[in-house]
Amino acid sequence: METKNVQWFEVAHSNYYSNTCLLLENMIVLFVIHDGLIAMTIMSPRMLNGMVGHKGDLLDCPLELDSIRPCLTKIKAPSEIDDDETNENRMPCLTCGTSSEKLEWYSSLFEAGYHGYQGLVSVCPHCHKVVEYYPRIRIRYREPVS
Repeated sequence: METKNVQWFEVAHSNYYSNTCLLLENMIVLFVIHDGLIAMTIMSPRMLNGMVGHKGDLLDCPLELDSIRPCLTKIKAPSEIDDDETNENRMPCLTCGTSSEKLEWYSSLFEAGYHGYQGLVSVCPHCHKVVEYYPRIRIRYREPVS
């Protein structure tokens, strides 16, 4: 009989939001802390999109807004994100707790030599921090020369 009890966990530091988190076998547990108390608990996969794998690890440092601003294009309405994806029930701001529906959403394109990465970026309008970077597609610009 499977009880769904946690068999293994590790207390770790998440550079993504500079706080302690719990690593479980298949996920990460993040905490929003206000006045020394846990105000919100978020359970998420550690890699937001492991298939693409570009800066999607929630233990790594987040993207700096000022350095990636040239790679961003504002999304005017949630319906512009994708038919399969919305801005609802996504990662909230881990600093102030602003819900994903109230964040500013951008499409992104990061060029990296022969490859590029297209994805979604949410930014907190209050903290001016990147909240979530969700890589969607890895793009190859040209074939390698043999």
